[in-house]
Amino acid sequence: MEATARRARPPEGGGAGRRGEGPGAAPVGGVVPGASVPPPVGNRASVRVAIVLGVLVVAVGVALRFFTRSDLWSDEALAVNIADLPLRSLRNALRQDGAPPLYYGLLHGWVRAFGTGNFGTRSLSGVFAVATLPLAWSAGAHLDGRLAAEGRVREGSRRIAALTLLILAASPFALRYATEARMYSMVIFWVFLGYVAVTRSLDRSPGPWLAVVAATTAFVLYSHYWAFHLVAVVGLWLVVEVVHGHRRRAAAWTLGAVALGALAFLPWLDVFLYQLRHTGTPWLAPASLKSGAATTATGFAGGSKVMALVLLGLAGLGVVFRRLGAGGWELDRSRGVLTGSRPEALIGSAVVVVGLVSGRLQGSAFEARYAAVAFPLFVLCVAAGIAVLEGRAVRVGAVTVVVLAGFVIGGRALWENRTQASQSAAVIRRGAVPGDVVAYCPDSIAPDVNRLLPGGEGLTQMTFPGERGPRRIDWRDYDERVRRAAPSAFALRAVREAGPQGTVWFVWTHGVESMAGKCEQVMRALGRLRPDHAPSVEPDSDFFEKQGLIRYPPPRP
Repeated sequence: MEATARRARPPEGGGAGRRGEGPGAAPVGGVVPGASVPPPVGNRASVRVAIVLGVLVVAVGVALRFFTRSDLWSDEALAVNIADLPLRSLRNALRQDGAPPLYYGLLHGWVRAFGTGNFGTRSLSGVFAVATLPLAWSAGAHLDGRLAAEGRVREGSRRIAALTLLILAASPFALRYATEARMYSMVIFWVFLGYVAVTRSLDRSPGPWLAVVAATTAFVLYSHYWAFHLVAVVGLWLVVEVVHGHRRRAAAWTLGAVALGALAFLPWLDVFLYQLRHTGTPWLAPASLKSGAATTATGFAGGSKVMALVLLGLAGLGVVFRRLGAGGWELDRSRGVLTGSRPEALIGSAVVVVGLVSGRLQGSAFEARYAAVAFPLFVLCVAAGIAVLEGRAVRVGAVTVVVLAGFVIGGRALWENRTQASQSAAVIRRGAVPGDVVAYCPDSIAPDVNRLLPGGEGLTQMTFPGERGPRRIDWRDYDERVRRAAPSAFALRAVREAGPQGTVWFVWTHGVESMAGKCEQVMRALGRLRPDHAPSVEPDSDFFEKQGLIRYPPPRP
């Protein structure tokens, strides 16, 4: 790492004596040079106000991590249904689902203790999200120390630690997945913990931190398969440190700990290879680098393109500038790639790029939530970018915008329902009678509607193209099974199951890549068999998971 000269600047909020003056020199402005100067009363008051406001932000963030009005959408309902199976059945169930087992195993025990209600199932993610907050502070404190050594922030200020904590507390991305019964909040926890463990093992005597590095590597690999991209990039970075860095011994030990953690994945390797061959993400087309990067940035900003640009701009400041303010600015002209927040930006960007390229080669779709493995590094970059701004008022203004926008964007998402399942289920509950048929197309939208039909109320539930019922989805060779499935035969079977006196309730959605219009074909086939029909719910694209409902009553006498 190339050292860069530090410019001497008076500390904020206090005076400074002239350099070179001896002990007997006359006081300057009533202050003896070199003496410890207590902060002015006004500064102490502003610090207390800042602490109170910071505590309030964190408290609101903690509370919001356990609040949402939404029903479980299909992926959540499916996760709960899998976790509710006996532990001995999880391995086979996940062969059909395409996910690693750690979250499902933990959720299995969680729902045994707290039930399968919306709050009970989601609270596991909330607990992980709250536990991540002190780790965010610790990660920011490490970055504080590194940037202070480079003269970018004041030593001992804990500026980046506080900024990281506040940004994460109000992040709409973090709030969303803290209130979702999926593994992404847990992934963010493991990555922050891994960051703390790796940096500590490199900067201090490795010792016990190596065990944390190894364990965290294993845990994150067992949590989400995008973690492979993170482990690969971090491993390559450690190899470079071993060969060219100044911490070669510590880097070698840390690299060994990462490798040991990766070896712990071997017992699951056969399932992973099976999933790789037979499961995938057939609901969307693979993303390009450009669209995937845009999706990631927008997702990290809670879906707001404007906020995504703001956050990217702030993150870029810590990469480009040593300091930036009205009184002047200083570009980071060092040629080394490991100064400022460049390591975090480089590793985080590389993880997303590797993931997108890998997905493109495998024909896999991409969602912003997959990049949760890079999200902690993005938060640290934003915090570092705000930290290089000169002037407390400017920094406070920047973090205020980020925090308030985060709460507004995230709060709106928590208030809204993520799925139309409750609309469809409410209509079915009001009008259905035993013997009626509920038909779903595609089967991926069935779990959340089924969850809202307690006991099925004597209904027959059928899914297209799967035939295993509405609680589970078999993703194995999904595209091939869709191609083989006949919409007209499915419609005819639904009508026959309903009989001459029964109604067919058709729950459907459009825009699913792999369906290639087959749900519309089922709809038309049902219309030919039951001409007297009418839509009860129209798919609404304002919902994260849109779905419609059409009622096909029995023929009139």
